This record gives sequence, C-alpha cells and structure tokens, in this order.
Amino acid sequence: MHSTTILASALSLASLAVAAPVTKRDTYYGINLNFVTSASTSEYNPTYSSQPIELNVLTQFAISVSAIEFDDNFSGTNIDLGKVECRAFKDAAGLIPASLPFDLYHSAALSTNLVEVASVLCYAAETPSAALSTAKRDTSSPSTTTTTYHGIHLNYVTSASTDTIVYASRPVELNVLTVVYLDASAIEFDDDFAGTNVALGGVACRAFADDAGVTPIGAEFDLYHSAALGMTPVEVASVLCYATESV
Repeated sequence: MHSTTILASALSLASLAVAAPVTKRDTYYGINLNFVTSASTSEYNPTYSSQPIELNVLTQFAISVSAIEFDDNFSGTNIDLGKVECRAFKDAAGLIPASLPFDLYHSAALSTNLVEVASVLCYAAETPSAALSTAKRDTSSPSTTTTTYHGIHLNYVTSASTDTIVYASRPVELNVLTVVYLDASAIEFDDDFAGTNVALGGVACRAFADDAGVTPIGAEFDLYHSAALGMTPVEVASVLCYATESV
C-alpha cells in the first residue's frame, strides 16, 4: 500500500509538470527611446536622454520631457523597430496616458514645455492602434499608486466561429503580459464584469502567439471591437492590456 501511495504521488506530480505552461522568458526583447529633455522651442539644439525599454514591461522612471521618439540609431534587440508601438503615462502605474500611442514613424509630442513622464509601455504591433491618430490627451492630475490591482476580464471564444459559442473567461491585469495558452477563434471584453479599479471603455488589449509577447495575433481590440482570430480556434499564448484613456 505504501508503494502504491508513492506511485500515485509521483504520477500526480508528473501530470502537474506536464500541464504547467513554460512562462520563463530567457530572451530579452527591447528598444531604445530618446526622451527630449529640452523644451520644443529649443528644437535647433535639443537635448536627449536615451533609455532602454523592455517589451511588455511597464518601465518606470521620473523624467521631464517635451517629446519622445524611437532611437533609430539602435536597431533593437530581437525585435524589428517598425513592428513596435509605445505609450507614455503620467503615473508609475500606467493608468493616466501622457501621450498618443507612438512608433518609429510617429513621435510623441507632449508639450511645448517640459512635462513629467513616470512610465512607458512598449509592445509588438503588426498593425498600429486605431488610437494612433484619434486618442484623446488627458489633462487630469497624475497618481503614482502602484500597489492597487487594476484589471479586467476577457472572454475567449473556444469554439469555432460557426459553432454554438463557448466561452472561457480569464482575468487580465493591466500592463502585465498575461500568459493564457488557450485556443480561441475570437476574444472580447467581458462586459458582465465591470473591471477592478478601471473603466472598461478606457482599456485596449493585444493578443500574441508566444508567451514573450512578440508575435501579435490580430489587431488591437477593446470594449467595442472584438478580436476575430479565425474561423477555427488558434492558440493564444499571451495577452497584454493597457490604458488608452484615464481609468
């Protein structure tokens, strides 16, 4: 009986080891951003501070800038600069946008004077955000609280698009690359869940085929636009959600 118990325990541990997804990122993916630390009226003699930014990691710092742009003298580490998009925030928690989304071809012009940027989030994007040309700039006072959980729920359609719809609901924390490993034909916001310390209408998300978040699946999606991934389910390895307006 003792040997039977040991065998059962070993089998149980083995099944857990097989079932658990690999979430460790051994490869660094990153770019460099140039923060313009002079006022825009000094455009003939601007001063820059170049900072490395890791993809899918909310990078926190306190810096006063008038604009932010990609450092195209730095080719990027394991990522094509032309397939990356970033957002700047006034607060360390990444909840109060300080700029429009920006990329290699569109810099973030923040002010004619210097304003404080507390954090930046960059991520892979095959297609640019619709908000790249339409996002509103927020003028509310910044908050620097980072200990509060901010999250939403997403519904993953695990059935084929022609079948009776079957959902799997999963929580997602803002500004944290969440590993999910689910097969889905579409993803949509769970509007039955009001969100935790966020307004659903001020959040957007992207899905990825890998757990490092560098191979996008579909376009950016939000409360009003679901992500249609295919007629049949495809594997979604990770998801990243972020604030597009003050939440």
